[in-house]
This record gives sequence, structure tokens and C-alpha cells, in this order.
Amino acid sequence: RVHLKLFLDKDSTDISRGHFTVFEENDKYYLEDGSTNVQYKASEKHTILNDDDITGKGKIELNDDDLIKVSDIVIHFKRDWLGKMLLTANSIMKGKFDTYKIIKTLPAAAGGMASVSFATNSRGQEVVIKSPKITGDGNDDMRIDKLRVEAEILRDISTSASHNCIVKYLDESAQSNDFFLVIEKINGKTIKELVTSQPLTEQAVLGYFENIIKALNFIHKKNIILRDIKPNNIIIDPIRGPVLIDFGAA
Repeated sequence: RVHLKLFLDKDSTDISRGHFTVFEENDKYYLEDGSTNVQYKASEKHTILNDDDITGKGKIELNDDDLIKVSDIVIHFKRDWLGKMLLTANSIMKGKFDTYKIIKTLPAAAGGMASVSFATNSRGQEVVIKSPKITGDGNDDMRIDKLRVEAEILRDISTSASHNCIVKYLDESAQSNDFFLVIEKINGKTIKELVTSQPLTEQAVLGYFENIIKALNFIHKKNIILRDIKPNNIIIDPIRGPVLIDFGAA
């Protein structure tokens, strides 16, 4: 059994053996709340797995990108390319301009270069945080460099005359050895989500197309080629219209 206290820079008053335990059994990883283990004193703080309170529910199998929460501590669980456990404490992430508290980490997209999380800043505003996927497969440095390039592109665009149809850069990590990118959270659905529920009208398609072309013209004038325009990477904001959200391949 592996106690999460070993992975965290926290005092025993913040996290203890009585809160929860992660352990391996038959090549699978399980989470067990401390109150179910008679060897330890029951935790006074409830254990939350993603959005479910699992206090007193026994062992539960963990899946990649699960979030384990106790008080203000958030633990991100995933496996590396060998299937071994990776745990990171993501309760508070410090950027250059603000601090951020993770709310939810989205399931990792197959072949994606970054992990995406929803967070709030110190003023309670929702933001999106992109972190490079660290898997130990020999390509970690490449994924970090790609995210740095994306941050540089969005930062340069946002500091000049920004375009309403391009997601805005907000911040990046204060530490160079733990890089992440913070961008605004766009309200709405992707084009893929919209067309899955019902076809778009011709008028809507023409309106979206015109705005997207104007955004691409703006980008091209800055000698930037997006290279990854697809329905999943365009969110339709009810007020702003289509917004290009992914510059990871630019």
C-alpha cells in the first residue's frame, strides 16, 4: 500500500494515513477511504473521488485522470506508459500573475499533447489550464516545448490587437520546471458537439465561416499557421460566435 502522504509536501495535520490510501492489486489501482480501514482512525474530512463522496464506501478502482480531493488538496491520478502510478498534487498552481485552484481535469484525449483542467483564479473566475502530458515515453520534453510555443503565440497575440475569435492568453507557470498555460474559459459548445445534436442552418454556417476566416487572416498576418482547424477546436460562444481554442500545432 502506498500512502499519499509520501507524495505531498503537506504537514500531517493536512493529510494523514487516516484520510485515504491508494494501493495496487492485481495490476489495478484502488482508492480506499480511511474511515473504512479499522487500522486507522476515521478521517474527519470526507474523501471525494471526482464529484462523488466515497467516504465509507470501501475500495474503488481508479482510472486515469481521476481527481481525489480532501479539504483543499487535489490529487491527480494516472498511469505512466508502463502502467505504473503517477500522482501529482494540483490543489494550488502558481502562475506568474495569479494562483489557480483545480476544479476538474478532463479525460485525456488520445494522441493529445496536453492535459486540460478547469480551475478558478484568486477572484473566483473560471479558467482553463493546459499542462503537458508527462508519461516517461521519451517525448515529454517535446510536449513541454510545444506547450511553451503555444503560450508564446497566444501571449504575443493577446498583447497586441487581439481578435475576438481567438482564445485569450491569461498566464503561465511561474516555475520553468513545471510548465503550464492558462487561457480564458469559453462558454459554449464545440462545433462537433453542436452538429452531433442537430444540423446547423446554412445561415449559421456562413456566419461562423466568415468569422473564422477573419480570425485566420489576422493570424496569418502575424506569420502564424494554425495547422489544426477542426470542429473540436472551435467553440461557439453565444455572444462572440466561433472562437479558436487550440494553438498546440501552430
